[in-house]
Amino acid sequence: MERPRQLHVIFGAGQIGTPLAEQLARRGHEVRVVRRSPGLAPAGATLRTGDAGDVAFVDEATRGAAVLYHCMNPEYSAAAWSRELPRWRQALLAAAARSGARVVLLDNVYLLGRPRGSKLSENSPISPSSKKGEIRAQEWHAWIAAHHKGDARVVCGRASDFYGPGATQSYFGDTFMPPITTRSMWRRDWPSWARPPRARSAAGGCCRQRPPSPRRRCSIAWETPWA
Repeated sequence: MERPRQLHVIFGAGQIGTPLAEQLARRGHEVRVVRRSPGLAPAGATLRTGDAGDVAFVDEATRGAAVLYHCMNPEYSAAAWSRELPRWRQALLAAAARSGARVVLLDNVYLLGRPRGSKLSENSPISPSSKKGEIRAQEWHAWIAAHHKGDARVVCGRASDFYGPGATQSYFGDTFMPPITTRSMWRRDWPSWARPPRARSAAGGCCRQRPPSPRRRCSIAWETPWA
């Protein structure tokens, strides 16, 4: 039996959101991308422009959706993170609670803090070591609280800094590309860097993961593939 087309709504049209939209469209899904400013729609997707922190707009933009993807990143500052991330979360949770859509959250590893000699994994404690990490930890606690309360079904993929094809505004590309040709700079088996194609595929895979029952206190977050 042919599976019915589902509407997947992606918030964010950057280095993950855009190729993710194209990937989902190739799988036969109906795809809608939401971004802050006007632009071209990814191949096979439609585009909506608006404020992801506007509850009414997000509710309208996600009507009928089966899955919502949070692929947005605010300006790289603690002030912007503390201002924008709660607004986006509240609007997406309200929409998910109304529609029953699953939420796929693409996060980073700031909330895990410094590895202190151990390899980061899904079992690493949430132990932020910076203001940005504290903000991400607060956001994650709010997301998981909503999941366990039964307000929304949430799954999360955490990626480290991007590198490689499609990686823009990347610390790796701006800082490490010149010297990397002369010496080794990190352990390849540690999650220090993430290729956008792998992070995109991981986000797409998260939508196929069945979130655990809100009553089960088990992990709903995965570390995405790295270098």
